[in-house]
Amino acid sequence: MLELRNDLEKRLFALEVQSMDERYDAEVRMCRAWRGKNGYHSRLSECTVHPIRDAFEYAYALLNRDGEGDRARAHDLLYRVLPLQDINPSRPTYGIWQYFLEEDLEEMNPPDWNWADFNGKNILQMLAEHGDKLTDDIKMRMKDSVCHACRAIIKRDVQPNYTNISVMGAYVTLYAGEMFGMVDFFDYGKKRLQKLHQYNISHGSFSEFNSPTYTFVCLEDLSHLEADIQDAECKLLAHELSDLAWETVALHYHPASGQLAGPHDRAYAFLLADSTKLSIERALDYKIRLIEDYGVFNTQNIGAKHFSIPLRCPEKYLPYFLGNVYPEGESERIIDQTFAPGRMAYTYITDTYTLGSLHRECAWNQHRNVLGYFGTVAEPVALNLKCLHDGWDYCSGLMATIQDKGRTLTAMGFSTDGGDTHVCLDMVKNATIRARDFRIRCLLEGATKHLDAVQVGAHTFTVTDRRNGLRVTIDFPYAVFGDTPVEYATTWEGAKLGIDAIIHHGEEKELNFAALDQAMVVTLIDIAPADAPMPPAVCCEATDCGSLRATAANLSLLMPQHPAPARIIYEGTHLWRDGEEYKPSM
Repeated sequence: MLELRNDLEKRLFALEVQSMDERYDAEVRMCRAWRGKNGYHSRLSECTVHPIRDAFEYAYALLNRDGEGDRARAHDLLYRVLPLQDINPSRPTYGIWQYFLEEDLEEMNPPDWNWADFNGKNILQMLAEHGDKLTDDIKMRMKDSVCHACRAIIKRDVQPNYTNISVMGAYVTLYAGEMFGMVDFFDYGKKRLQKLHQYNISHGSFSEFNSPTYTFVCLEDLSHLEADIQDAECKLLAHELSDLAWETVALHYHPASGQLAGPHDRAYAFLLADSTKLSIERALDYKIRLIEDYGVFNTQNIGAKHFSIPLRCPEKYLPYFLGNVYPEGESERIIDQTFAPGRMAYTYITDTYTLGSLHRECAWNQHRNVLGYFGTVAEPVALNLKCLHDGWDYCSGLMATIQDKGRTLTAMGFSTDGGDTHVCLDMVKNATIRARDFRIRCLLEGATKHLDAVQVGAHTFTVTDRRNGLRVTIDFPYAVFGDTPVEYATTWEGAKLGIDAIIHHGEEKELNFAALDQAMVVTLIDIAPADAPMPPAVCCEATDCGSLRATAANLSLLMPQHPAPARIIYEGTHLWRDGEEYKPSM
């Protein structure tokens, strides 16, 4: 339900709808958008498209604004996109829509079954909040469409480890069940919510751990669920899950930089988007300021539905946002936890910087396996360790990291059964890729104009923040890729700074990982004040079993050097801190 709390929100809401007004294509009765490169599910690239989901969101925005002609245009949009849903129960794509008007479901790579959840939610909210503005005919069509979406959701039956879709599907089926008196939808949604609650509360976190994107997607849907669903038990379960999400956000919030300390499991950017900052400000009733100038919003970046989400941070978590909250007598915070079966995260937060890591994970571009922040709210810097194939994150890179406070030690090995740009939608064939460029990069982006990068050794670099003297040391003490010599360099790409171990750069050539006896890069990252001693040298030695052991003071790791299936690599990988093996508690 739209709620405009102040003049700023009134202005930004008007901008939201204006942004869609300007993209409206009257001939097609949908909004235009630009489809860039490297997108998932669609084969379309670098072209103008008409997104189905945008049409539903625009119709909802028009009904909220309810100005002259808005209801008529909302009906035009709905009559245009509702029939694009697959309503044939015998087809595997039953109940979903394609992404774009220009590409049928059969042409997608592959279709996205989440569209039953996303579009079903938008349709339900229009029916609930604006039914009086809609004709009986379109309401009947919308109800039928939601029922098809619910049956698709039930058939797919997403499990609770896919958190945001598990939440959204529960909300859609519960809401439809109550609204239409459909007991089978409601019963399914309630059981799904109960299962979701048990799974996440028992683990103490969501599977998409500390995700700036999906934590807030979950919070949005949980807040809707708590507000919109009438069943008392469902409201309570949603409230407790929402509290768990806010606890994660609060504990990882870094007041100095205004960022969510890493690691992040599933993210799309390194720095918080202005739209996410606005969501946080609004949930805190504007008690903090993360956006220096609200003039940054324009019709190209405002997004949609900010002011229809009943998102509020519980009072008990406000101190984490209003000032640093550390254990009594301490000036730092350490969060070290098993957040899902077989998965661990370590976070270190101080007044000036943060550094966090996932203990092992592939190098997909939605994983932030080693992630740091420093700087100011207005001018933060993000640091992230990546494996790049022709400039895009290479999913078959396997990272294992052990951390102690502001220092991480990471081994990057390679799987022979993984993906290239995506973990499952773009699989590498025969463990072989063609590449013009392949490198391991410690990427720094944000306010990099304040940074000085210097190569201080054959494979060692320091990056210093001139504002406060904070020093980041990046060392590649071991880098082997068959017989290929590895080079080291600083690389500026616009305002982005890369500290690189370059395995190949030049003419396109074939890289066959299965043919390599050894392929591994070890990276040490250390963040410390300028007057702190340089980090210890890393000792690397091969073992008789073909693995590499790397040790830096109290941190040590062991990882197989020969590329192999991910399961074999991880079975042979071990991490130690202070002599104790670091492994999940579940």
